[in-house]
Amino acid sequence: MKALREHWRFLIGTVAVLCLSGAVIAVATDTPAEIRLRTTLGLEAPCLPTTEDSPGWREEPSLPAPRDENRAVVLDGKVYLAGGTEKLLEYGKPSDVPGVKEYVRAQSVDELMRFDPATRRFEQLAPMPERLNHVSMVTHDGRIYVVGGLGDVLFGADVRREMWEYDPAAVGWRDMPAMPTARGAASAGVIGDTLYVAGGVGENGRVLGTVEAFDFTTGRWERRADMPTAREHAAYAVADDRLYVFGGRTPANDAITVVEAYEPEADRWRRAAPLPQRAGSFEAVVVDGYVVTVGGDSDIEGWVTGAVQRYEPARDAWLQLPPMRTKRHGLAAAYAADRIWAFGGSPCARFAASGIVESFDASRVAAGG
Repeated sequence: MKALREHWRFLIGTVAVLCLSGAVIAVATDTPAEIRLRTTLGLEAPCLPTTEDSPGWREEPSLPAPRDENRAVVLDGKVYLAGGTEKLLEYGKPSDVPGVKEYVRAQSVDELMRFDPATRRFEQLAPMPERLNHVSMVTHDGRIYVVGGLGDVLFGADVRREMWEYDPAAVGWRDMPAMPTARGAASAGVIGDTLYVAGGVGENGRVLGTVEAFDFTTGRWERRADMPTAREHAAYAVADDRLYVFGGRTPANDAITVVEAYEPEADRWRRAAPLPQRAGSFEAVVVDGYVVTVGGDSDIEGWVTGAVQRYEPARDAWLQLPPMRTKRHGLAAAYAADRIWAFGGSPCARFAASGIVESFDASRVAAGG
């Protein structure tokens, strides 16, 4: 009996020590086995946002619910937000999918929302045909297109090739010709009457450099010149009739500085000036001819940045702008009503949805801060 009491005293003391040092353990260890141990003991460090005042930035009404890896576009002055994950359901165990190291399952959403910058209110619209995250989202001729994405199982275990069109006037979705290659976390942009989709994560976790183009006039997909740097979770934007791809993740690194621009008339890529602050899982918007990248992270190294970086295509030059109030990655970003909007995302590396919304005075972009 005495031995049993001593055994329980030892266990209780051990758990107490672990609880007191949980934050240290969470920082010092991150193997799948240790993640499961911390989760079992209730020691997983909470993802708490750190917010500091920053010139030009202000707090906005929160999203109706927390979101991570949602996407946004602007149409007729309104911001449309689609998809994303609501919460993480399971992670930290080895995957049985070839090429995918870790099994990660999230609760995705089929949500489409419209945000009015004038009233700062959100409106629920007709949901997407499926629950998805890491989609690519563009506009063309008054309609919204959602391309590819990931299902509830992430990292290449549940990758999609579908494309859907949403017509705000008809208030509904319709199927479009699917991409030849399934991919999520891809870069996309419309130039003229053509949609270009580059890179992303493909089936079995393969990081892609392939490029496919959809002609809205013929309704057909075709292959284009590969992107020199295969990557996913990159920021992207169309400026000066070129598709720019910024940073992103490669098989070796979760945050790179490489910037490449696709020239459709020549079907070729060229290098541009690298990012001052390397990042993956971030977004970009175009403001008066400048490209502005927002946020980012490195899951491998465990950091998140609030960096806001301005790229000037004409001079191939970068300038740092005031950072976001709250560092995040996996957010949605949009430029509307003379402000840059940042919706949701995770304040920590890896997975954590938030409802944080902030906006930046876009007149500071041309002024340099």
